[in-house]
Amino acid sequence: MKLTFFDGLEPAHKDLIESELSGNEIEVIDSTIHEAITSVREDIEVAVVFVYSQVTKDVIQNLPNLKLIVTRSTGFDHIDLQTADTRNIPVCNVPYYGENTVAEHTFALLLALARHIPRAIQRVKTGSFTYDGLRGVDIKD
Repeated sequence: MKLTFFDGLEPAHKDLIESELSGNEIEVIDSTIHEAITSVREDIEVAVVFVYSQVTKDVIQNLPNLKLIVTRSTGFDHIDLQTADTRNIPVCNVPYYGENTVAEHTFALLLALARHIPRAIQRVKTGSFTYDGLRGVDIKD
């Protein structure tokens, strides 16, 4: 089976994928699927994408032997699900990808805003060390 990965891969990930999926033909394309697939490609059976790739109706139509679309993300709004469904092409995602990371990042942003961290950083960069306007708020209440 031919699996084509779009949006590039880290070298370590590529090695792992080739090891775990030996017996399959693996192709890695650094560009997005909508940039790479501008004409018919009959050899691609599995398209593996990330959120930057727009898997549009035109892209799907240019892949006549496509059997599966996999997105390496939680969301799948970058994929034309209706066209995939019409062609009976399953679409798989990673529903819990990065959920802790996203939650932690959100909390970090909340703390940065509550404590005026961006403003304080900007002041330090300009050599201003005054505390005026830097009193933060408790996020407990």
